[in-house]
Parts: sequence; structure tokens; C-alpha cells
Amino acid sequence: MLIRPRAIACLTAALLAVPIVAEATGLLHVREEGYAFVDGLETSPLPADGWLALVCADGACHLAPARAWAERAPVETHDGTVDGEVLRGDAPPGTLALLRGVAGVQAGPVATEWINPRFPDFSAGDWAGEHGDAAPPALAWPAMDGGPRRLSLMIEEASPESCWSGDCIARWWLHGDGEPVVLLHTAGDPVFGRAGLLAPADALVWAGDLDGDGRLDLLLRPQPRPDYLDLRLLLGRDRPATGEWPASLQFYWWDPSNPGC
Repeated sequence: MLIRPRAIACLTAALLAVPIVAEATGLLHVREEGYAFVDGLETSPLPADGWLALVCADGACHLAPARAWAERAPVETHDGTVDGEVLRGDAPPGTLALLRGVAGVQAGPVATEWINPRFPDFSAGDWAGEHGDAAPPALAWPAMDGGPRRLSLMIEEASPESCWSGDCIARWWLHGDGEPVVLLHTAGDPVFGRAGLLAPADALVWAGDLDGDGRLDLLLRPQPRPDYLDLRLLLGRDRPATGEWPASLQFYWWDPSNPGC
């Protein structure tokens, strides 16, 4: 199940600081300090083994064995300290994501078109609000067959205040791979407005062919604000003939200490 960010930011922290739920197929992101989650829903044990890390360096990527686990620990929330879990992992430097149980994905080199050099640190990233009322510059890169690809962001707003009320819609479009297709969309955030939207240069984390089927796969971070992580994997085999390209897997984390507003 994919978790959609709430339009009302104050509710987001309360409702989406949920436990780690593990399935046979999964997508994770790990970091040294871990990711804290708050209890509240029944969880299944997080399998420690069987993960593959997408590791990138010097313009090339490969999949390498990795581990992930959840530790019981006190977690700081905006309402105090509670019992929770911290997601941790053992993965090589340069890891963009951990994958488990995805058909066709195996250890070894991965055909890669584009790597985001700033992920996951977007403190100096490219934000839609930095470009005023103009659309942020599209991100262009060469496809594996040498053809052009381009990712653009279109913001639909009735007025300059639309994003501040959460009423604008941001859509990320992929061009150059057949007909243009909407990858994902999100509503604007009422705390950050247009200024918090990730522009194409940072919304795209990675592009290539994970499972070796010759079709484009994407890792995206389609977010209306920078202070959480919504990482989504779009597999080419799940791309529909028409309509929005849905995410095949998602990793969502909201800092429980962040009240959201």
C-alpha cells in the first residue's frame, strides 16, 4: 500500500509516524543515525537478510548484498518520548536504496542513465520556489540508447496563493520515452507553499534498468516539502499504456519529533 502525504501538515506528523511494516518485497533507505518510527499499528518482523543495496559511485552503479533491521528504542516525538523502533542497516557507502524480493533484480552491475549527486541531502537542492512563477528548469539526460530524456515539473495553480492553501497540484512529467507520461503528482503544502516543492533536478534520484528487462526504471522523491523522505520506485514493467505511472514500491518516513507546522 502506498502512503500519501496529508494536505494538512499538522496532521501529517501525528498520522504518518507509523511503524515499519515489512513484506516479502520491499524498498528501504538506511542511514547511520537510523530512522525512528512510532508504534501504533501491528507490524510483521523486518527481515534482516535478502536485501540488495543500489550503490553508485563515479557514474556507475551496482547491486550488492546488504542487511536491514529494526531495533526497539525510545523515540522522541513532538509530544514526548515513546516506545518505538529505529530502522538501521548495513550497506556500502553510496547506497541510494535497499531492495528486497523484486523479480529480476540481482547482485551485480546495473545499467544506469542518471544519478542524483545530492541525494539524500537536499539542503542545497533545487526548489521550485526559487524560480518564481516560472516552471523550474527541466532535467535532461541521455537514455541508454543514446536518445534524449527529460523530466519536467508542471504546477497547476489557480492563483499564486494556491500552493499555500494546499490547492495546487504538482505533476512530474517524463519526456523522450514514447509519449510524455505523468510519473506522479502531489498537492502543495500549506506550510511551505510552492517554495517547498522539489524541482526535477532533485525529485529524480536515479534512472536506469534495475531488473535487466530493457525498460526504464526510476527512483523518485516527489515531495512538496523537504523535511521528510518519500522515496518511490517506478518499475518499467508496471508502466501502464495510458495514465499516470504508479509507484511499484515506496519508503515513507516522517520524523516523529516534527509537528509538521
